[in-house]
Amino acid sequence: IAARLADQPASETFKARDGAALAFRRYPGTAGGGVAVLVHGSSGSNAAVHSLAKAFSAAGITALAIDARGHGASGPHGDIAYVGQLDDDMSDLAKVVAQQFPKERRLLVGHSSGGGFVLRIAGSPRGCAFDGYLALSPYLNYAAPSNRPDAGWAAAGVPRMIALSIVDRIGITGFDNLPVVAFALEANAPNRTATYSWRLQRNFGLDLVRWHDEIKSIDRPTRVMIGASDELFDASMYTQIFAGLQPLVKVSVVPNTDHMGIVLDESAIAEVTATARQMLQEPAPPACLAD
Repeated sequence: IAARLADQPASETFKARDGAALAFRRYPGTAGGGVAVLVHGSSGSNAAVHSLAKAFSAAGITALAIDARGHGASGPHGDIAYVGQLDDDMSDLAKVVAQQFPKERRLLVGHSSGGGFVLRIAGSPRGCAFDGYLALSPYLNYAAPSNRPDAGWAAAGVPRMIALSIVDRIGITGFDNLPVVAFALEANAPNRTATYSWRLQRNFGLDLVRWHDEIKSIDRPTRVMIGASDELFDASMYTQIFAGLQPLVKVSVVPNTDHMGIVLDESAIAEVTATARQMLQEPAPPACLAD
């Protein structure tokens, strides 16, 4: 990723409802090409989707690559103020996009944990904020049958998570800032988020308990793309999972592509970009009001 960042556009910010300045990078497209908001994966920043954002821009799609709160240049790393704050941030950004691009179709795209977050928004009352959703190799849930055993990317503090879930049920949230997940990063990795708090872990992706219901609730045009050689997730399981939960979600497997390759490899990026263009050119879904 680092080797490809020489031509990154300057970082900009938008103001969230709590006054925080949250970072994103803008990759201009052409009028009528649509707008795509890109969400990186766990521990990352908008640098991870730079190559994909460039390809979108070259294809005429305006891309806004964000640093989700708690990552990159968007506030202190590894924590948020409450479960649901990332949802609020996305609603605030969607309003900015609607104001700046009032005549453009809007697509929300996410990779890995960001892909799970995209599905979370798609299946929520906030889903009307975008015309379509594209999840790339999305992380679904710690218990999802798509997970490969011992992938080695993240270590979870399961006893702490169990304890925090219990105290949360009785209304005690004062410990939600405690870290519960650590990622396999080099020490002092630049601009990376090494750990997630309990509340960030619960918000950056599908709900830990209700993830089935959130997928079932998706009623906007939604696509899932997964690399056939993904090291973290079993690509063969995704068609089965979504066919059982929400058949309206179309799943496609990208050949000869691993987990990061879907946002880095030229051939995979070309396929993702073509899918995004197709979604933005399809007839608009019925208008609705976002929560």
